[in-house]
Formats: sequence, C-alpha cells, structure tokens
Amino acid sequence: MKDKLKYIFNPRVIIPTLLSAALLAFVLTFANSGEVGDEIKQAVADAWLPSFFLAVLYLGAKLIQWRIYLGRLGLKPGWQELLVPYAGGEMGNTLPMGVYLENYLLKGSAGSAVGRSAAATTWMLITEIAICLLALIAFGVPGWLWVRPLAAFLMVGMLAVGFLLFRTRLVNAELERWRPSQKGLQAVRSGIKDFVEGSHQLFSWHTFVYGLPLTAVYLGAQATILYVVGNVLIAPTQPWAWTDAAVAFAFSLVIVLLVPVLPHLGSVEVSGLGVLLKFGISKNLAVGSFLALRLLSTGTIILVCGLVLLALHREVGVTFRRLSRMGRTGKKGYSDEDYLCQEEAREEEWKPDAEPCDQEAEAPSSS
Repeated sequence: MKDKLKYIFNPRVIIPTLLSAALLAFVLTFANSGEVGDEIKQAVADAWLPSFFLAVLYLGAKLIQWRIYLGRLGLKPGWQELLVPYAGGEMGNTLPMGVYLENYLLKGSAGSAVGRSAAATTWMLITEIAICLLALIAFGVPGWLWVRPLAAFLMVGMLAVGFLLFRTRLVNAELERWRPSQKGLQAVRSGIKDFVEGSHQLFSWHTFVYGLPLTAVYLGAQATILYVVGNVLIAPTQPWAWTDAAVAFAFSLVIVLLVPVLPHLGSVEVSGLGVLLKFGISKNLAVGSFLALRLLSTGTIILVCGLVLLALHREVGVTFRRLSRMGRTGKKGYSDEDYLCQEEAREEEWKPDAEPCDQEAEAPSSS
C-alpha cells in the first residue's frame, strides 16, 4: 500500500496529470461545454465503427514498425514478449515520455537492455516528427505563413544533428573520456553507450525506407479519425477536407513530440484547436472534434491494449516478476544473456530435466 501511495504521489505522475487536467479544463471553458458534450455524443455515435478499425490499423502498423526497428538492432523477441511491452507502452503514451515504458517492460519480457531498445523507440518518434513536418511543408496552415519555413528548417536541423551525433565520433569520444567510478554513473554510461550504438545502426536509409511509409500509415489513420469526426460535426455546415484534418493533427502532434515534457492528453487538444480555429471552424465544433478524436482513438487503444494484456496475463506476470527480481538488493537481474538463452532454447529440443529460461531461476548477471 505504501509503495502504491508513493507512486501515486510521485511528482512525475502528479504534475503531468494536473497539467493535462488544466489543459482540458481550459479547452472546455473556452467553448460551451454543454454544446460540446452533445457534439461528442453525436460524433461517437456516428463515427465509432470506422474509428475503431482505424485505431486498430494504427496499432498494427506501429507494432510492425517497432518490430522492424528492434530487429535491425539484433533484438528479436517472440510475439508474446513483444506484445506485452508494446501494449503497456501504448497505454502509458498519454504521459510525458510514457512511450518509453515499453522499453522497461521489454527488459523484463525479453531481457533487452533499455538503452538499446530505447534507440528503436526514439527513432520511431523521430520518424513521426519527420512525417508531421513533411505534412506541414506540403499543406501548410492558411494564414500562418511561418509554418512552412519553420517546418523545413526543423527538418534540415534534425538531419544535421543526426549526422553530427551518429555519423561522427563526437559522442563516442566523449563517452571514452568519461569513465565514472560510481556504479550508478557506470550504469548510466552503459545505457547511453547502448543508445548511441543503436542510434548509429538506425541512422541509415534502411530505417527511413521502412519507417516513413509505416509511420505515414499509422499517423494517417489517426488523422483520418479526425476527418471522420469532422464529417459528422463540421462538414454539414462548412467545407472540410482530409488535408484539413491531416494538417491539424500533424501540427498538434509535432508540438508534443518536439516538447516531450508536455503530456499528450490536453496538449494535443490545445495546439490542434488553434489550427481548426484558423480554418474558420467555430470554437464548439473545434473543441468537440478534438475531444471526440481523443475519446475514439485513445479509448480504442486502451481497450485493445487492455484486452491484449488480459489475454497474455501469464506473460505479464512473468515480466513483472523478472523486473521485481532486478529491483531487489542482492538478486541477479535479467540481462541480455538471458535473451540469448531464450533464442537457444527455442532451437533445442525440450528436455524434462532442463531448466527453462523464463522460469524463476536466477538469470546470469550482466556484470
């Protein structure tokens, strides 16, 4: 009970939650909450079925992309070992940096180092930023002439920083010079080294050839949910096109991705609201559209991921037991060697006297 209270009152949980609540309160007070509520009900009633399938498409395409990126890093967990951390990460995605929860859970399910798998997650976020910037460059925001040049500048800047960090020896040289004596700092250095090595592998044309189309698919699915909602609420009274929905969604998402301390919940709605207002859409319709998008999209994601975790409850239990062992003083953790053990075990015949890697036996230490 004490541990649960410590988690609930952790500033990293309280502050984002309060900020999300404040942003949502602002959005609701900005418009007529009664009319917005009626619009949300109407949108949910008319758009829930296509939105459900689009949200499932989002989850499927994003899962495939993560698996491809992990594979390029030499991490090839089984589907159950992959689905548990992926579902957990998607459910925590509304918190700042919450998507990295999947890397922590992957450490428990497949034994991969957090720093290495975090490189795959980070490059997924980078490709998301790239797709959003490309959408803003292609379509722009009417009346905001600064959007296109700023998006182009950020795109070029991202490439330049990528070349500097991952195509030169700058970071590796600094890591070679930094040799801390404290165990905690040694672990930090090891995690950074894993992340840099993984990013070096992913900073290639292969990553973008596979990643950009898949990212366009799953972000396009989210934008299409907003378009479907707009067809219910906005289209009957004024012009509404898929490009309008794509631009509004891309602008709202890129703000959160570029400022990762902001919570998804609330920040996306506030930034997207500004674009819809610039299109001449009324306050009530703009607020109702983005809140309906949140309900239909995030609601479906939480529902589907929750069902996945329920179906894989045994794998969830194994994952958390492994993570719990790693957190105990004097207990050995679950290192990358365990992952190799799992791969070897799949190739060998089952032996009655053999001790499986995924049981409660002590895993070999990474040290």
